Amino acid sequence: MVTMELERQVDLTVQLVLLGMLLYGSWLLRSKKNMRGHALIFTAATIINLMTFFLFMVLPFLNEWGEVTASPLVHTFFMLVHHAVGLVALVLSIFVVGRWAAKGFSPQGCKGKSLMYATFGTWFGALGLGSSCSWWNRANR
Repeated sequence: MVTMELERQVDLTVQLVLLGMLLYGSWLLRSKKNMRGHALIFTAATIINLMTFFLFMVLPFLNEWGEVTASPLVHTFFMLVHHAVGLVALVLSIFVVGRWAAKGFSPQGCKGKSLMYATFGTWFGALGLGSSCSWWNRANR
């Protein structure tokens, strides 16, 4: 049986790889003007994030619900905010990638730079909150 601690470490590692992918995809667009590479990197990142969301976030959260609600109120609050912000980030990324796919994978299908920045900001915020909650769990066991 895989321990929760190992699951959290694998998830954090995957999220850091996703951060690297997002930074690389942004660099492709800004430095190389490679819109297709940028879009493919972000699409892959969205698919990986969707998989990790279910494997490492939803299932463990449901299995640990009693432990989460028994935690101090501040930790429970930050954990629920982390989940809400992460869900918003996931929905936004699916929307951006879905809109691009619906437009035939055309560079013109991704109009909405501010939406992309909002997506990255919410994802990064969820990463920070999740890392903080994970650190708090380790420190208080």
